[in-house]
Amino acid sequence: MELQKSINNFDIWIVSCGGVGSNYICDLLYDNDINVNCRRTSGHGEITHLCDKIVPDKKCIYIYGDYEWAIKSQERRKLLNINKNKLRKLYPENLNIPDDDPLLYKYQYNNFKNKSNTYMIEYPYTKEDIIKCFKFFNLNIDEDKIVIKKRETDKNFKTKYQKEIDIYKNHSF
Repeated sequence: MELQKSINNFDIWIVSCGGVGSNYICDLLYDNDINVNCRRTSGHGEITHLCDKIVPDKKCIYIYGDYEWAIKSQERRKLLNINKNKLRKLYPENLNIPDDDPLLYKYQYNNFKNKSNTYMIEYPYTKEDIIKCFKFFNLNIDEDKIVIKKRETDKNFKTKYQKEIDIYKNHSF
């Protein structure tokens, strides 16, 4: 499969639902000469938001959480529908999208949790969370280069996706 080949081109595969700071972690690794799927590499967009770990033993960082603001962040950047379609790419065609998981965030989470060589990091993450993640994979990154930025989506942002937000807001992962 072409997606598996693309994933195997990288030392570490970064996956998220979108809107949870995956670009920051990708850029940090890339800037430290780690071969990772980031926005500056070819094919990044096709493999960053997949709903399943299709290369079981691949080193993988899975970022999840803060779904209200993840949705709003993607909506603000006009990426929500694009990323929703990427999440659905590997979803079984014979299954309907569940009413309690319209964006497949629960499905994706369950397909990455407890998988070998996968480090789960919850957003919003701290500098210490990132350091633990990097140590898990024996990555030597200068800790002084890790600087957590404040989310850019304004707290007053008006969303068209409140129904979806309410579904994920009340779900504990």
